[in-house]
Amino acid sequence: MTSDDMRTGLPPAFLVALAGQAGPQAPPVRLALRRVQDLPEGTARDDLLLALLEGALHETAPQWLLEQALESGLRDDQDAQRSTAIQVAAAALAHPACAESVRDKALHACTAAQLGALVHRSRSGRLVEAVAAHLGQYEPAPQPMTVDRLKSPGTAELLLATPGLPDAVLAAALNLLPTRPVLDGAAMAGGDGDRPAQVFRAYREALKAWEQMWGAVVTAQVGGARSLLAWAGDGPARSVIRDHLLGTLPWDVEPDLLEEAAAEDLAAFATAETVTRVCRQLAADTPVPEIRSQLRDVLSALPPGGREEAEFYFDDAHERVVQIGARDAVSWAAARTHGTWRYLLDPAQARQWGQPRAWQASEDVLARIGRSFATTTLTALHLWEPDPSRYATSHAHELRWLHMLLVHLPQITDNVRQQASAALPHLRPRPGYSSGASGYEARQQERELDDLHATIRRMLNDTAATHRAAALGSPQEVTVAQLARVDDRTLRDYLERHRGDDLLEKALLSFVYAAHRSHFSFAEVLALHSAPARALVRITAELRSRVGGGPQNRERWTRFALALPDPSEDLIRALPAWTALSTGGSRFDVAHPQVTRLVLFALGDSGEAWARFADSPASYAGPTAWLRLGDILDAAIKGADWPRPPATH
Repeated sequence: MTSDDMRTGLPPAFLVALAGQAGPQAPPVRLALRRVQDLPEGTARDDLLLALLEGALHETAPQWLLEQALESGLRDDQDAQRSTAIQVAAAALAHPACAESVRDKALHACTAAQLGALVHRSRSGRLVEAVAAHLGQYEPAPQPMTVDRLKSPGTAELLLATPGLPDAVLAAALNLLPTRPVLDGAAMAGGDGDRPAQVFRAYREALKAWEQMWGAVVTAQVGGARSLLAWAGDGPARSVIRDHLLGTLPWDVEPDLLEEAAAEDLAAFATAETVTRVCRQLAADTPVPEIRSQLRDVLSALPPGGREEAEFYFDDAHERVVQIGARDAVSWAAARTHGTWRYLLDPAQARQWGQPRAWQASEDVLARIGRSFATTTLTALHLWEPDPSRYATSHAHELRWLHMLLVHLPQITDNVRQQASAALPHLRPRPGYSSGASGYEARQQERELDDLHATIRRMLNDTAATHRAAALGSPQEVTVAQLARVDDRTLRDYLERHRGDDLLEKALLSFVYAAHRSHFSFAEVLALHSAPARALVRITAELRSRVGGGPQNRERWTRFALALPDPSEDLIRALPAWTALSTGGSRFDVAHPQVTRLVLFALGDSGEAWARFADSPASYAGPTAWLRLGDILDAAIKGADWPRPPATH
């Protein structure tokens, strides 16, 4: 924390809010303009510059202000993606007073990271169009992907590492990406010795690099995933993009698109099912014309790529190839369960730092996707046949698929139970199966597969599972800290079983300490109170004695309170002054608009009141950090002595 953050009086965040709401000639804005020249380079100065350019001075600004904003925002010694200063530069470049020649010169000097940060921080159409045009003018045409390009990415890849690019810049950057590598057929056909093998190896490595590149793009631009798919059309990148959306970060994909991508992927199962039926008949020595006649409608319904795949087996009836094709439906379903669909079918596996990930898709959406997978691939169970020649690793994948199939089927019929029971004995991996692992890891995998085998057996025997929520004791004895440690489901259940305003107030205070609350909101708990508005003001006025602690406790409570719809004047006045003037706004470290309006209305045009208010003892830390905003305003207006900090515990 800088020395400026520790000063008393008016926080820079409050001046930022004033610069965004007051008129260009108002006393607070003149105060902000003087202050911006006094402040050293840093976040406080950048915030004030930004507020002036986007607020009171959004139509016209002095040249010195634009120059300072560009100089500050485009320095080489800062992280463009993390720095607040880049947003100041974006505001200056998008400002009506910025000349086109100045803008073009600045963009030409920017790095790819700075270009990405500029359009990410500013949604100005003028700036977005300028950056998109800049890319089209100065970047070379795309070339096939190479491994070296993955090690030394170009401007397009570096720019696409910035999340949330607007569509115009996103499309311009995508058009510059390396294309899918092409296998050199002439070198493969005409080469001698090891030449064809080397060419094919280089092609595979380049293809892997191309897929890795797309993985990075999808990860960064998942918010614009629909635009990525629209850009890809039916081209070679589409399946790679879709696979990453489904298998790499499905929790970040918006629900409708997740269902659409899943349905598109499932459509490929029809080809695997057809290949299985073709190869079963070929293995039974059925004449090819008869197979074509029997499966005419099925073959004609396949997409062009699917028909080509099926035709391959008609043209190459080698016994081992036919054996592999005869299990294509099962292999397809098992591979999806083990890979692309792993998190979709078992969301509990999706964890970050040991905690479950928060999904954009609801439980109902994930249940529909899982049910769709199960009902689509159920045909593979009907087509399943034992194959002793298969490797144990494939058996392990098929075992996981069978488990997920039974989990997501709407109903386990007698027919399903019978076929699954027949398949299960053949799906136990051979002793020593390790999937490449060794030692403890191999033994752990064997135990997990044994447990999975037993779980499937219990499911087929219709054994029910039980769950019991963690016990918290009586409402009189439970503490705020205990309530803060439990998950949303347990807290909701506890509050439904135990009534009382005292318990609800403990639950409200627990939000200050809770690491994460995703499905049970502060507002929902407050609504259960018999007198929610009065209780909230009273708890806020008593906050120091209720929670104490450092700035983070005050800030969290203030954010929850100000996030409520239309927080009352009494509530705002009861908040700790410095915290109320610094937090709760639409972005980090800016005052809430209703707090700013309350202060502007209370102090009006009184220069004396504003001067006293600016010199108040309210501070970021220490006892005076607990001084209430209402008490400070009253003292500033009346010229009275400053209040004493509220009592501790």
